[in-house]
Amino acid sequence: MKKKKWMIAAVAVLVLILAGIVAAIAIPAIKQKNLEKRFAEQMDLGNRYLLEQDYEAAVLAFGKAIEIDPRQAESYRKMAEAYVGLGDYENAILTLEKGYEFTGEESLNEWKVQLEEEKAERDKREAFLKFIYETCQGSDEDSLFEIMVSDEYKQFIRENMQENKLPVFYPENQGQAMGIYEGGVYWGELKDGIRQGKGSWYTRAGNHGYISNTKTRFTGRWEDDYPNGPGEQVSTCWNASPFQAEGEEYQVKSGNYRDGYADGEFTEYSTFTDIEGRFREHTIHYKVNYGVYEIIRVEEDGHHVIADEDGITFTTKKPGGRTVGVSGAKKKLD
Repeated sequence: MKKKKWMIAAVAVLVLILAGIVAAIAIPAIKQKNLEKRFAEQMDLGNRYLLEQDYEAAVLAFGKAIEIDPRQAESYRKMAEAYVGLGDYENAILTLEKGYEFTGEESLNEWKVQLEEEKAERDKREAFLKFIYETCQGSDEDSLFEIMVSDEYKQFIRENMQENKLPVFYPENQGQAMGIYEGGVYWGELKDGIRQGKGSWYTRAGNHGYISNTKTRFTGRWEDDYPNGPGEQVSTCWNASPFQAEGEEYQVKSGNYRDGYADGEFTEYSTFTDIEGRFREHTIHYKVNYGVYEIIRVEEDGHHVIADEDGITFTTKKPGGRTVGVSGAKKKLD
């Protein structure tokens, strides 16, 4: 009888030992599956936020996935992608660096190096745009025109034209800001990337008649991204010529504009030095119909006269062209 009881007790102890062994094996396995499930849920959530371009939420989701299992390279890669979506290259680089340390995944390090190069280019671009913005903000027109003829500015225009990224705004496309366009630089009021309100437009041309290298500033009212309303164009001689001194404002046009085209009555004040070295100035009045000069008469030699004041005749060689307006800021018409 005692022997039987001893046998039963032994069996019970054995059962308990076996149960403990099974539990010791099963519990970690269950825990691991639970961790894997939670990790997968956070990764799925983060990927969904990436597709929705909700990058801040994606960062949080992938961050939780990393907390659950810091040994998975994909979570670091995705978190860095979300940071790039936010434009936060610094944290994207730090995330990849941390991921490489924990996982040893070489692709994370390779992308980190690539992002470091991209960040250097972005920082350089940011500094360049900020410099132009501050130049406009300080009303330093001479320095602005010097920038516009620099190799760095020309390269900037070429690259952004090739990538179809013009115009470029700084600091943003709202409020008082700077915009770089193919045809010039805008400084003034913007609304959702549209020139709207009071603004100035700076362009630099090559030869302008007998004047080599011209700087032009238009200041006026803008609506629907073009000059619409009263405005004034001032042309300045860039380099000295036999007729103009360097830096001389030799022509001022004022009147009304529609879609960037001169439209209505205009007053033009001009100065020059004649062949005998005498300083001359004159003011003329003429009309323009939506970019086309109004011709008052045609002379025998074929010249089309637009103004005839104080014994001085002013003519145009292109009477029929819709060309009169703000250079680089005229609306393209069908």
